[in-house]
Amino acid sequence: MKKFLVYCFIAITSIFSSCGVTDTEENLQPGRRDYVWSVDTITVPKITFHSIWGESPNNVFIVAPGYGTYAEKLYNYKGEKWDMLRITNIDWNPNCLIGYSDKSIFIGDYKGVIYHYDGHTVSESYLFVDSNYTIDRHIQMMCAGKNSELYAIWYARNPHNNNYLNVILKYDGVNWIEYFAKVSEYVFTSIKYNNGKLYLVGQNYADQPKYVFELVDNKLQIIKKIIEIGIFVDISVINGKLYALSNGSLEKFDGKAFIQVLSFDNYLAYYAFGRNENDIFLTGYNGIYHYDGNDIKVLYKLPFYEFVLMNDPLIFENEIFVYGQSLANWGQNIIIHGKI
Repeated sequence: MKKFLVYCFIAITSIFSSCGVTDTEENLQPGRRDYVWSVDTITVPKITFHSIWGESPNNVFIVAPGYGTYAEKLYNYKGEKWDMLRITNIDWNPNCLIGYSDKSIFIGDYKGVIYHYDGHTVSESYLFVDSNYTIDRHIQMMCAGKNSELYAIWYARNPHNNNYLNVILKYDGVNWIEYFAKVSEYVFTSIKYNNGKLYLVGQNYADQPKYVFELVDNKLQIIKKIIEIGIFVDISVINGKLYALSNGSLEKFDGKAFIQVLSFDNYLAYYAFGRNENDIFLTGYNGIYHYDGNDIKVLYKLPFYEFVLMNDPLIFENEIFVYGQSLANWGQNIIIHGKI
């Protein structure tokens, strides 16, 4: 593991164009940019970091699926360094995680299992099986709902017709239950909860149209469709508002339609996260960018196309954690940690 400190208060000419944020009634101050950055490099052969969660900046967890041993796939940061939590009692391949505390974390697996980590051991919490859908079965992503509710995406493919069964699983604080199911040609790849509603991204990896859905009262409605081939789309919730990022455009959902907030070169950013409309971060192949309500500037620069920064970074009041993986060296992972 290597650690580097980079002291940054960067003012680089903006390479983006802004369409402005419409919520002027909030009178938000521009987000700060004077972060101190540190980078941890963790290399484990054939392991890639894939999901991060934490209850505080001094207690962060990350999972890493891949072809390494099952003891190498869960990591914990306690404020100083990342430690491998050597889970040896199960044969698993964890893909995503979410929790309540460091003694109650749910972890979704590429085999379609939800596990529970109690701070010491990992045990099976829920397994959904459908005998018609047996290929590519796994838990894709998790998110928090209201109160103690949690949600997870489960999907699998039918080997006879290549259709997918998408199942939304809900944890009510006691049990996991089947909340919603749909058979389709696409898979749900992202899930977010906002103001009593679930939002999902549906896409097929064979260059079919991509969709953003709103799920209300067990009814799935299309609120955005992307027909361009090869375009990636992701969603995020920032300060109680839903955003969609695709094809070099960040758009905010006003309840009826998506309104463009920012536009930029498509290859520079694939994910958005933030604290409010004047404190938004964008990540992708090139580094970390920041929108403060006025313009977008580089906060942390990466060598172009050597790493890709992944979705759903972790954000706290004065700190952020962004993780990524090398495009050339399978098993080389980075966690970029910013502090104000």
